[in-house]
Amino acid sequence: MLKELVEKLRKLTREKVPFDPSRFNDPITNKVEWIPARSGGANFKTHNLVQVNSSRMIFRSSIGARMFYLIFLLIGLGFAFGFPYLAFQDGTFELELTALFPVFFSH
Repeated sequence: MLKELVEKLRKLTREKVPFDPSRFNDPITNKVEWIPARSGGANFKTHNLVQVNSSRMIFRSSIGARMFYLIFLLIGLGFAFGFPYLAFQDGTFELELTALFPVFFSH
């Protein structure tokens, strides 16, 4: 059973496709490393290559990445302001570490 599971997991991994930089007909492409600096990363497009002017290009965050980051920001703000607000509303707010815990650790 374990062998079957290992075999199924092995089938899920992607095979590395060899990359041939000579197809660009540019001598610099043969001098550049074509492997990631670090493994891992996101499974969605996080940046776009944008041409600023005729001699400059930069990477900017993609809309999908910004929305992904925004989710965590909104959750953090919800905890930071939601817990104290609810405690003040029902009149049970006491200045204790447990009441301020979400405020301190959401930033």
